[in-house]
Amino acid sequence: MTNSEQTKSPLKVSIIIPTYNESTALSETLTRLQQHQPFEIIIGDGGSEDDTADIARRYEATVVQSPRGRAAQMNAAAGEAKGDLLLFLHADSYVAPRGYQKMIETMASGPYLGGAFSLQIDSPPARSQKDFPLGELALPLPQSGIRRPGHFHPKGSVP
Repeated sequence: MTNSEQTKSPLKVSIIIPTYNESTALSETLTRLQQHQPFEIIIGDGGSEDDTADIARRYEATVVQSPRGRAAQMNAAAGEAKGDLLLFLHADSYVAPRGYQKMIETMASGPYLGGAFSLQIDSPPARSQKDFPLGELALPLPQSGIRRPGHFHPKGSVP
């Protein structure tokens, strides 16, 4: 995707990453994500004891502190988001350029409530390759759909 295509995006994308002691993976993730030129990147940090927050700030990401727990961290970060589309990612995940562009095109073209991406693991598997459920590895949601507080329930179910 060219820079002119990126700046003409019909949606402002807020990328939200819940973190806890993610300093080993975060720099690479943020470098890759900045190539998409999202509207903003928000880190929902659960009290990291390493330099996760400092790394995020070096990449000009907003850091929101919250109690530890993925749901609480995602809710806190989503509460600060100003984009039209919220993309939730793990700290060691990214979306390839074509996938990112396709996500924006798809979400802008219809009344979609959300989506998901397929997974590719770049490292050799530690055990036999199987399909594993990975939760919200990458979850794009329209901002209008999650404005109510507590969208992500701490116990993993929707209230």
